[in-house]
Amino acid sequence: MADQILTMYLGIYADEAGAQTDYELLKGLHKAEEIGTYDAAVVIRGADGKVKVHRHDKSEEHGIWGGLVAGGMVGLIFPPSIIVTGIVGAAAGGLIGHHLRKGMTHSQLDQLGDEIEPGQCALVIISVDPLDRFLSALFEHAERHLTREIGAVPDDVHAAVEAHADGAES
Repeated sequence: MADQILTMYLGIYADEAGAQTDYELLKGLHKAEEIGTYDAAVVIRGADGKVKVHRHDKSEEHGIWGGLVAGGMVGLIFPPSIIVTGIVGAAAGGLIGHHLRKGMTHSQLDQLGDEIEPGQCALVIISVDPLDRFLSALFEHAERHLTREIGAVPDDVHAAVEAHADGAES
């Protein structure tokens, strides 16, 4: 994985139901071994601008990252003051976010946050494998979607996730 970089896929939805439906398809593709390691979260931006993150911590559903990587990305996209639930702990988010931020400017992160307007939802997917051939199906219910290479090296992110897991177990 040393020569690979991670890619973020972001689908914007009018409602949570559409995001959850597309998320279920993502899980199915992983179960069918069509895609490898990934992480995902459904993000809800309320009418008040506050952000709720629904991540699923079962690593068998995510490859191996268990919500930490997608949660770390959400923590970079939105200021902590507007995230009300579901984000990873500050230490884990900071450690993982450090690797995810490589190659992305503060302005680019702000632009991603601005893509999700109050009242909308998003499906955030971080993947080792390119998902280009699945995009139309993966974001069938989305109003729009975008793709950004993150520039983070999967091995570095794996190491950060493992370090968090080792710390959580002790």
